[in-house]
Amino acid sequence: MHDGTQRLLPGQIRAFDLRRHAWLLALDGALHLTYRDAALDGLPGGAPRISVLLDEGAAHRLPHAACVDVTCAGAGGVTLGITSPPAPAPLRALLAWAARTAQRRRRPGPHGAR
Repeated sequence: MHDGTQRLLPGQIRAFDLRRHAWLLALDGALHLTYRDAALDGLPGGAPRISVLLDEGAAHRLPHAACVDVTCAGAGGVTLGITSPPAPAPLRALLAWAARTAQRRRRPGPHGAR
């Protein structure tokens, strides 16, 4: 996870491997984002690249998992904010099931302790 802020200077490029529904925020200055759907990387000719220009104070939510290239779009530096989504629902469900199963095994059954 890359939650937090990153400072970019003019000419710098940073790459982030982000999950679906991650938010990218241009906190002070303009950002240029370039990415493509990671699921389509194996196609011949490659997947089309998506390019987004974020003005200061704007945000963009990734529609799918992607490797995002971020560059400073202005003459001065810019601060990028990244917020990752919570864990996927199936993972949360699996963890809850594991916790319930562990509790049941600790509880004595109707015929006494094991």
